Amino acid sequence: LNHCLMPSTEQLAQLQQQLNANDDKNPAVKAGEHYFRRYKTALYLTENFNDVSHWQAEADLNCDKAILELPDNLGKLNIIVGRHEHSEAQQALPINEHLLLLPTQGQKVTICFNHDNPTCLPDYRNHSRPLKKVLQELNIPPWQRKRIPFLYYDDVFVAAIGYFVCQDYVAKASLLKGCEPSMKVTWAV
Repeated sequence: LNHCLMPSTEQLAQLQQQLNANDDKNPAVKAGEHYFRRYKTALYLTENFNDVSHWQAEADLNCDKAILELPDNLGKLNIIVGRHEHSEAQQALPINEHLLLLPTQGQKVTICFNHDNPTCLPDYRNHSRPLKKVLQELNIPPWQRKRIPFLYYDDVFVAAIGYFVCQDYVAKASLLKGCEPSMKVTWAV
C-alpha cells in the first residue's frame, strides 16, 4: 500500500517492543528508508526526515511578492503584500493561508523551524500559552511539530504557518484603516 518493503521479523519484534512503551513516549523504529512512529493510539509510517531545525530564511518585502523554497520537500511559502479581502472570520481562509498585519518599517520577516517556546495567543484562543502546549493541544504529532514553518517579525513570534496567527498580527477589517495593505502567506506543500 505504501510502496515499501515489509519490515524484517527482527524489525517487527523491535516495533512491537517499542509500541509497548509508556504512553508519554513517542517511539520511532527505522525500517529501511522509513520510520514507524507511534502517536497517541495510532501507528504512522513516515519518511526519514532531514533535520530542518537550523534552516532559516528572511523574506524580502521590498517587492510585493516573495517565494521561499522550504527545505526537505516541505514545499514553498508565497508571501504577497497588497490589498486583500479582509473578513472578520479568518476561518473563511484555507488552512494553509493566513492574512497578517504588515511588519513595521525596518522589521525583519524570518521563517524558521525552531522556537524558544514563546508564550503566544493564537487567533482562536482566549488565553495565551507556551507554543509547545498550543502545538500539543492541536494534536500535531511531535515529528510534524519540528517541520512547521514559524514566522517571526524580528525576534517576535507571529505565526505557525498552516495552523494559526497570533491575535496581535491577524489582519482583520476592524484593525485596518480603510484599504491598508496586509500580507498574505500561503504554504503550498
